[in-house]
Amino acid sequence: MTTQAISEAQLHALADGVLPEEQRAAIDAHLRAHPDDAARVDAWREQNRQLRALFDPVLDETVPPALLQAASPAAANGAWHRHAMQAA
Repeated sequence: MTTQAISEAQLHALADGVLPEEQRAAIDAHLRAHPDDAARVDAWREQNRQLRALFDPVLDETVPPALLQAASPAAANGAWHRHAMQAA
């Protein structure tokens, strides 16, 4: 049986819930053999949970009209044009 190195990206993918299922068994075995890595993954999962608890409510807020206007293509083109003219 060949042992493949587990990358930090794979550990993050597991913590983020985006690890491909075909990699799951190898990662789970790695974590059983490496408790420090398992603790890191658990800490990242907890950090993700805390970030979602803190910032998910913002997703339901109304976007302020001034921000919508500033993000419009017309506003972006106008700002670019003004900056280009000032630079000239």
